[in-house]
Amino acid sequence: MKPTKIYAFARIILFMLPCLLFSGCSKPENDGQTRITRFIADLDSSDLEVRREAMYQLEKSPAELGRQKEPVEIALRKRFLSEKDSYARWYAALALLEIDFTSNKDFIFSSLLEEIEGPSAETREFAADHLWSFARKLSETEKETAISALTKHLQDESAPVRYAAAISLGQMNPARFQNLILPMLVELVNADTADLQNYKVQAIFICENIGPAAAEAVPGIVKFAKKDSRGADSRFIDLYIAAVNKIGGPESAGAQQLEQMRKGLQQKAIAANSVVLVFFALLFGWGVRLRRRGRKVFHWFILFPFTLYLARLIGNFSGDLITLDSGREYLILLIFTSVGLVPWLISWLLLRRRLLRERK
Repeated sequence: MKPTKIYAFARIILFMLPCLLFSGCSKPENDGQTRITRFIADLDSSDLEVRREAMYQLEKSPAELGRQKEPVEIALRKRFLSEKDSYARWYAALALLEIDFTSNKDFIFSSLLEEIEGPSAETREFAADHLWSFARKLSETEKETAISALTKHLQDESAPVRYAAAISLGQMNPARFQNLILPMLVELVNADTADLQNYKVQAIFICENIGPAAAEAVPGIVKFAKKDSRGADSRFIDLYIAAVNKIGGPESAGAQQLEQMRKGLQQKAIAANSVVLVFFALLFGWGVRLRRRGRKVFHWFILFPFTLYLARLIGNFSGDLITLDSGREYLILLIFTSVGLVPWLISWLLLRRRLLRERK
């Protein structure tokens, strides 16, 4: 095949890639009942992710249930009672409430009240952790019943259950329950354990709402921000700073420590983005030189990732802490980097192949 034909074929493939990425290759399922049947079967899958996805899809498809509404509710109730994963259990509860709030509300509420009094610490913790989420959907009488159960378990023999109960009460009304929950929240924030991170984050936000009365929690917040794997996450470090500022003031020692930590993260982000920018600039410059010599390389694609990293660098210099906060941002960077590098590499390999042929 002649080099010109190879380049033409390569261009067609490159311009088809976005269409292939966003259009998908699978044939859509038009039969709603078939989809629902498949989701019901997926609820009993041994794969946790498959079960979670089935619950999510059932929550989003109440209008498609039709005559399968009753089998779906039975399957979801069964999964709610038997599921070991706490997140999946709550997905099942949300799906039930979306399908039929009136008939399923009493089932979920009575189940949570029963579990919070059960022998298993794990199920008591789940019930205590989710009663506050569910309380917003309850009548005033039912709310008081939930509050009574949570208050009782502030003295639970299991520490995670106590913490979950304190956080639930704090989420409901931090001012009303301040005297009851504040000692528990301070204990939680200052606890030197790695398996309570989600509870600690929630406790920090409740302490922020309580204000100066939660001053004893500040050393724990600062320590947690430094040790927490999410301490390098701009979303969390800014929230930690806001919490400490409200509790102890921006001039407090804790606030100053967190500000220094933020500046360090910002400097690292500037350095990382600068290195990547220099790399893409050199690559683009090399592509321009090859073009001037009559070598066909797709160097213009490099401007896509270059522009993205330049915007991130400008944001860092303007005071924003722009880091890789989530899998979504990793994916965006990966896509933009691939759009810049893949065409360049393909064209360079084709060019190299042609040069080797010419030398022969």
